Amino acid sequence: MTSQRELLSFFNLTELPFSKEIPVDQLHLLPSVQRHLAAAQLLVDTRGIGAITGKAGTGKSCLLRLLADRLPPGLYRSFYLCHSSVGLVEFYTHLSTLFGLQPNYRRAAMFRDIKDHVLAMNHSSHVHPVLLVDEAHLLSPDILAEIRLLVNFEIDSFNALTVILCGSEMLTRKFGLSMLEALASSITVTISVDTLAADESASYLEQRLRACGAARPVFTKNALALIHQAAGGTLRTLGTIANAALLSHPTVSGLPTVPVHAIDPQPDAPQWLIRDLWSVTAVGVIGGLPKSCKSWFGLDLAVSVASATAALDRFEVLAPGPALVYLAEDSLPRVRERVAHLCRHRGLDLAALDLHVVTADTLRLDHDRDQHALDDTLGALRPALLLLDPLVRLHRLDENSAADIAALLGFLRELNRRHQVALILVHHLAKRSRRNLGQALRGSSDLHAWTDSACYLARRGDGRLLLTVEHRSAPAPDPVLLRLHGGGHQ
Repeated sequence: MTSQRELLSFFNLTELPFSKEIPVDQLHLLPSVQRHLAAAQLLVDTRGIGAITGKAGTGKSCLLRLLADRLPPGLYRSFYLCHSSVGLVEFYTHLSTLFGLQPNYRRAAMFRDIKDHVLAMNHSSHVHPVLLVDEAHLLSPDILAEIRLLVNFEIDSFNALTVILCGSEMLTRKFGLSMLEALASSITVTISVDTLAADESASYLEQRLRACGAARPVFTKNALALIHQAAGGTLRTLGTIANAALLSHPTVSGLPTVPVHAIDPQPDAPQWLIRDLWSVTAVGVIGGLPKSCKSWFGLDLAVSVASATAALDRFEVLAPGPALVYLAEDSLPRVRERVAHLCRHRGLDLAALDLHVVTADTLRLDHDRDQHALDDTLGALRPALLLLDPLVRLHRLDENSAADIAALLGFLRELNRRHQVALILVHHLAKRSRRNLGQALRGSSDLHAWTDSACYLARRGDGRLLLTVEHRSAPAPDPVLLRLHGGGHQ
């Protein structure tokens, strides 16, 4: 049996991927989870009573965590109760404590105190309380009937308290009791959480492994299918089986090695994405001072790769494919306008261009959630080129901190290798003059060390731009003078 330390080291993991202690921002939003979460948020928006039911281990409590995390703190406050196998007085005692009230162990008094407190939260604090009752299938019929009375405010004309009952399918059967007819008819949203489909099971397992540091697939497709089959698509069981498989995997001591003659030789000539400008699957930067047309140049490269047309009308594209861009400082209509200009200049049909634009308002690559979203997007689109513009809008780290920037660049290098995608960051040069332009990149010098290919733009006094290129593993071409034409394109 493999120890945890050996397992983490062997698979290059930072932590066990399938524990219950997954932070909310790392919970994978599968399509089915997104649907359930949207329904739960609708319930909170409309207020009232709702129910979440499903088999054990299907992710009902995770759904409650996601919902509570997304409630705007100035407008809502969530209260979580899970000790449900109690009597009626004990239930009111729990509720009183949960709302910060002093229990007095008289049911009628606690009922009145709780309702007064809920009304005060709505009218005085302008905060709507949301009561999340987990394991609700263990509540007695008397308590379930009492919940219906708790949400009756102002002659049943004001929804002052939202209640979400979460439990197994037994809860649904209890709603069929005649004494609970009033409660059952008051439920406005019912969410049935089912087991995962095979593709969602595979997506969940792979995403959790990537989130914990796995740089390459751990399970084969056949293994993922077998885990899904054995778990029946139950989320908790998927993690249990996957953890057991990891822990039972034999590890090897030492580092992997290979005889030098067995290494695949690289071709003598570099493999170009765009001849002389950018290597295939290279990471790097487009650098320049503000207003030096860096965004235009980045879009020109993206359009070239997506359309197999020469960049700047002179640099041949040798490995065309889809392109994905995110321009944080430009509105979507502005991005469309610029790309349309480039297409008209080349005689291209905009509708036929295989270029995709990320439409998210923000993309924070120092947040796990956005890292996972970008990783999933690259896996779905499989672009040849990813353009992120500008770097400063993609994080809130200290750009002069080598530790912070190295971690961010390490993530981008992982994406580059995992998806075999060329990656371009647009970044500013510092105003101070440097003989080596790469050393003039603003912030940590790790950025220059990270680049495989780089293009630097500088405005000249005659209105033209000087393009300077450098590569890690290829000779740099001579600098090129560029002149802007009508509409802004090169």
